Amino acid sequence: MTAQPPHVIVSFDMETDLGNWWTTYEGVREGTPAILEILARYVAPATFLFTAAAAEACPAAVRQVLAAGCEVGCHGLQHEFLGEANSDTPGIFTLLPEEIDHRLQLATDAVAAIAGVRPVSFRCPRLQGSNQVIQSLVRLGYAADSSYPTYFYGKQLGPYYPDRKDWREQGDLPLLELPLFADFTAELLDPSDPFKRERDAWPRLRLEGGARMKQRMDCMASYLRERGVTPFFCLYLHPWEFVPTPRELVFGEGRLEVASWLWENSGAAHLAALDELLGLLRRDGASLWNMRDFAAAWRSGAVH
Repeated sequence: MTAQPPHVIVSFDMETDLGNWWTTYEGVREGTPAILEILARYVAPATFLFTAAAAEACPAAVRQVLAAGCEVGCHGLQHEFLGEANSDTPGIFTLLPEEIDHRLQLATDAVAAIAGVRPVSFRCPRLQGSNQVIQSLVRLGYAADSSYPTYFYGKQLGPYYPDRKDWREQGDLPLLELPLFADFTAELLDPSDPFKRERDAWPRLRLEGGARMKQRMDCMASYLRERGVTPFFCLYLHPWEFVPTPRELVFGEGRLEVASWLWENSGAAHLAALDELLGLLRRDGASLWNMRDFAAAWRSGAVH
């Protein structure tokens, strides 16, 4: 019997260049059209999750995404941290729980005003989710969230409805959680790393190319099937990876050297990797989705 091809969601976090490290939007402005051109080549749906700040700074990019038939979602107000840390980023602090609901309301309203359609898909900046975030998303009418860092928590391997007391556990909240792709077949070269970032699929596409990413997905698909889980992959990328990324940042108080793994193969090489991966996925019959439509199909029982 032929194994069922996987379900794949391709998503983009639309934020400042280098995330929290910089203030410009070259990736959103210049990278978005190039990404959309490749998606169109393969008739591939995708979700673009805008911070409210990015949507307000780059409304043309929001319009381009919608005109291409892709989904506009939300990525917070200003890329602020909303929950439990899963990396060692210094000098950036998490909001208090009582601050979260109001900021998510502001972010949702801002993205909706620019897009002309209310976002129903969300991802926490740096994948830092929390119970308060999930409860606020339910109140605001979101259908899907993709903040679960599978590499870090390691328990949920497929889509699930969160528990109202612990968003990391299965429950009955009316919001589908879409765990992010982590490669559990990869050897951990640094077992002492508390965050286990080596399992994270990001930024493997940029660093290793489309063919190697497809190999990782095939290996993980076998891993999931052996455990009775339908292969599902939610990939998260950033538009700034698709334009040449600077190697250093110079600002009023100093100079910051950018780690090589953040700029290596950015620009044309990453566009080629995305092109290659989508071609391989289409060749092998993978089902490509955006977050909104996958959540609706899951809810109706059309996929499981």
